Amino acid sequence: MQIVQTNVSLQQAAIPNKLQQKGCFVSVGGTNLAAGAVATVVSAASFSALTPSAELQAKYNSFTANNKGNIAFDILELGAVVGTAATITAISAYVAANPKKYYSYLLPNGLQADATLAPFLSLHSAQNEMVYFYFASDATVAVNFAGIKSARQSINSLAAATTENIAAAWMAVELNYNPSVSNKKTQAEFAFLFGVTQYALTGTDDVNFKTWNLAYAGSGAEGGISNTILRNAKGCDSKPTGYWYAVDWAQIETNQAIANAIINGSNMQPPLSYDNQGINALRDVAQSRGDAGIAFNLLLQCTVTAVDLVTYTTQNPTHRPLGVYNGLQCRAVPQGGFEAIVFN
Repeated sequence: MQIVQTNVSLQQAAIPNKLQQKGCFVSVGGTNLAAGAVATVVSAASFSALTPSAELQAKYNSFTANNKGNIAFDILELGAVVGTAATITAISAYVAANPKKYYSYLLPNGLQADATLAPFLSLHSAQNEMVYFYFASDATVAVNFAGIKSARQSINSLAAATTENIAAAWMAVELNYNPSVSNKKTQAEFAFLFGVTQYALTGTDDVNFKTWNLAYAGSGAEGGISNTILRNAKGCDSKPTGYWYAVDWAQIETNQAIANAIINGSNMQPPLSYDNQGINALRDVAQSRGDAGIAFNLLLQCTVTAVDLVTYTTQNPTHRPLGVYNGLQCRAVPQGGFEAIVFN
């Protein structure tokens, strides 16, 4: 008879969730795809094979010029939809049917003046919504999107060539973030831009664009830098894009890490049980992701707390028999960057 027997439990590491690097160009009859079809673009050849329209070509040019990580993206073909309202309706239906499929959508040109665009964008502005819409806008309608978290509007330079698109360049900057200890998250404000023309501000443009959260390609000349830079990189709720990126990252990472711990804990010895030790273990898992967020320059602070077993089950006597625990709480402060300095 064998004296010693070893029991081995395997833990499966979580596959990284790449939602925040998933983007989609929305086309209205601009490719050879059938209506409703989606194609993934991984190279110039795969893009050219779609026989893209001039509008899509311009977006591709500016996206790839700023796509330093060679992030693949999809093109959703809606078909030859007639009218801006019908286009917005079709986009709305697709997004509703495909939640959390894409983090960023690049909308067709010419939708900004349609009265149904703002209400559609407002539907996707809850704190746990993780989707953003990049679109071309202008000074006549920019104010219409005030307060809308999911709206990211920008304006092309009046001198821009027809072969460029500032919204696509901005989306590429955002999708290329892949935070880690060695690749800390930077703010999108002042990010270097390539392949787009600087907007020559006149009169009250500077003040108005900032008020409207209207992004544009600016100049780095104030800092002695010749590069074109991204200005007003905010959602229309006036929060820097990095704010919601950090909040979304924390939700994604914490959810996956806790689910992974519960699944692995149900297949190992000793198992993860509904007791104080198990509660504390899940709290520590969540805190570890918060600590990673700090290390990645996503979060300034993060503290995870948990209600102990006796207190929680006393307050919620029906939860433990069902395996339900709602006693975790995370208080996190997103990291930010400098935007203006005043000397007194």
